[in-house]
Amino acid sequence: MKEPAGYSISHLILEARTQCGEAQNRLFDHYRNYLKMIARLLANKSAVARIDPSDLVQETLLRAHERFSQFKGVSEPEMATWLRQILTRLVIDFTRREQASTRRLDRQQSLHDLLDDSLNSIQFLTDKNSSPSHKAEQRELGVILANSLANLSVDHREVVLLRNIEQLEWPDISEKMGRSTDAVRMLWTRALRELRDVLEE
Repeated sequence: MKEPAGYSISHLILEARTQCGEAQNRLFDHYRNYLKMIARLLANKSAVARIDPSDLVQETLLRAHERFSQFKGVSEPEMATWLRQILTRLVIDFTRREQASTRRLDRQQSLHDLLDDSLNSIQFLTDKNSSPSHKAEQRELGVILANSLANLSVDHREVVLLRNIEQLEWPDISEKMGRSTDAVRMLWTRALRELRDVLEE
């Protein structure tokens, strides 16, 4: 998905408020890759096997449409935070309904903190001096990265998600991808190079 110019995010939000319907779809489509990334992370961290990240995204967008009148923000970071809160609440509610997982979740670091840690781990991928956050409107780094990751090859996207978002160790990544540890390290290096090229574009 092509990144819109920074100033257009507020315009999309305004359109969604005044025109509803199709305008809301255009706005929320901009966050679909971001929500997929977050849903995958939260589904894994919640330790509930029956959570389907795709279902989480769909339910999040459904609730966002229904509750859009409650959103009072005007910028992309505010929109991203609002959508992230809806998605995180869905995971927490689902997990609490799963008796076998409730006690385990209570002993874990909160999902909010886990999410923040994972998003912070990918900030090194951008040059803050050239970041859109220093332009007319602050951008949400996670959204930019999620949309950039969607443009990578499948293997490159997967290794970055496993290493930088899910924060897995190399042996675990090797097992999941069916490659040697050295191979996934090399793949990750090439993936970061490709990702930086996409971000620069």
